[in-house]
Amino acid sequence: MALNLYHRHGSNCAGGRSLHEMTYESDELRRNWKRCSCPIYASGTLSGHFRRKNTERSIWPEAKTCRIGLGSHWDLGRQSNNTTATTCPGTATPR
Repeated sequence: MALNLYHRHGSNCAGGRSLHEMTYESDELRRNWKRCSCPIYASGTLSGHFRRKNTERSIWPEAKTCRIGLGSHWDLGRQSNNTTATTCPGTATPR
């Protein structure tokens, strides 16, 4: 199971990207890259089903933390009762 992380740009992207354009972390290491705050999505095929989830993060290290939590929950197909310091969408249930 591998989840891909990428920015999915919106119509009001501060970097001037087109609607729904996808860029990866390696793209953003370029010299003339304009930063933006568009959300980072995680996507991949798990158990034969394609899934895409908004991490609700715009910074790569935070989104990578979410990817670890999202992968285990997508495999299980249910939410966990464990909460972490940085919760991601669909990874923690309120107590």
